Amino acid sequence: MEGGVGAEIKAPLASYDSYDSDDDEMIPAVAEQENIPTGTEPKVNKSKEELQQWPDFIQDRIQLFDKLMAKHKKELATKTSEPIKITLGDGKIIEGESWKTTPFQIAEKISRGLADQAVIAKVNNE
Repeated sequence: MEGGVGAEIKAPLASYDSYDSDDDEMIPAVAEQENIPTGTEPKVNKSKEELQQWPDFIQDRIQLFDKLMAKHKKELATKTSEPIKITLGDGKIIEGESWKTTPFQIAEKISRGLADQAVIAKVNNE
């Protein structure tokens, strides 16, 4: 039966969560379970066009970003961090540190799903 109600769901044979890049024991085990011959290279279709080097403006943007990030980190290093209380919309209060705690970290404390799906956050009602 293909898809739909009552379709059989196959569990993965191996978990990538437990994969350690220094431990290659998983590769033969998965290959054996999947009937894949080990020691063979996968076939890859090569593109007809070679990858072109990035345009000059990309390197300019990277340099500008690095310069602005260094300036931002320098400014943050001069700020004094103090304990703060963050009040959520439902009235719940979460502890944080000024200049360190981010809206993403607060969302993560509420729910990892919220943190993954949130795009923006209101800070000081703005």
